[in-house]
Amino acid sequence: MKGRTIGWLVGLTIGFAIATAVLGWWSVPIVAMLGTFAMPPSLRPLLVVPASAGVAWLLLLWRSAEAKGFAALVDRLELLLSARAAVLYLATIAFAMLTAFGAALLASAFRPMAGSGRSRRAGGSAADRPA
Repeated sequence: MKGRTIGWLVGLTIGFAIATAVLGWWSVPIVAMLGTFAMPPSLRPLLVVPASAGVAWLLLLWRSAEAKGFAALVDRLELLLSARAAVLYLATIAFAMLTAFGAALLASAFRPMAGSGRSRRAGGSAADRPA
């Protein structure tokens, strides 16, 4: 990985973690879209943004596991959902990654194309299209 990519990965991970801790899971698509718009396309935002969200939520889960009553909550969820704790953890991280990927994909569709004032989605104005 290039140094710039690692820098974006770390920065977005911190952004996802803080935004999620303060605003909840609704902040994931917002941070993902802002990160995708800000990141140079050469750094592959569709890979870096979801990876950052996954790492951030993994760290948040790790921090939450230290909280009193977390083990009891996981035990109850295991019984309720008939799933092992590892599956619940993976589903939580996958949720963050898929949400971030969807928002990054949407943002990249509306990102301006290099060298023009047009977005990829809009296709430019009618005057720009051949007759």
